[in-house]
Amino acid sequence: NEESHNHNDIGHFVVYSDGKPLIVDIGVEDYTSKTFGPDRYDIWTMNSSHHSLPTVNGEQQLPGAEHKATDVIFTDDQSTASFSCDIASAYPDAAGISRWKREIRFERGERITVADTFELSHSESIEMSAMTPCSVRGEDGTVHLDEDGLDDGGKTASGRIQYDPSVFDIQLDTYPLAEVSFKRGNPWGESLTRIRFVAKEVPTSGTSTLVITP
Repeated sequence: NEESHNHNDIGHFVVYSDGKPLIVDIGVEDYTSKTFGPDRYDIWTMNSSHHSLPTVNGEQQLPGAEHKATDVIFTDDQSTASFSCDIASAYPDAAGISRWKREIRFERGERITVADTFELSHSESIEMSAMTPCSVRGEDGTVHLDEDGLDDGGKTASGRIQYDPSVFDIQLDTYPLAEVSFKRGNPWGESLTRIRFVAKEVPTSGTSTLVITP
């Protein structure tokens, strides 16, 4: 988290299906003095809570070279691709994270599994976020991402995120984009939705899993 034009996004992922967006990186708004000033990470498109990442005990990721991933592993073959890393160092000490291994496993043509295995010194809250331009509707254990229109006349993908309803509640935040000016034009249509998987109870250790399918 100390690169030119950095966002605080260690462990973040995006998902496209047949070239269409499902879970996205927002991108960046038009540059202002704030973009490269001391309040850069107050901008919503640049902080970790608006990427597909956890917010732990109310704490987001921080900028700086010391806030990085460790134990990074990538494997790839004809049927699967797998990426894992420990993102604990990306967070401040106040988050209380001793270990946070994120593993993303892509079974080609079938599913993406995101597994987060963690150890905390204290437990108050955990939220997992994902941003989508799709229409969103939820039911017990499944978030449905339905096809929606984009400003360029294209369409989003459609898919599902499966989760354990005994572990998470779902909250949806809608971000209208009519007054948002993106650096390279608006690719997302009328709005984005942030899906927040909010832990009902927060143990000091465990594994949580999300499964994304077409």
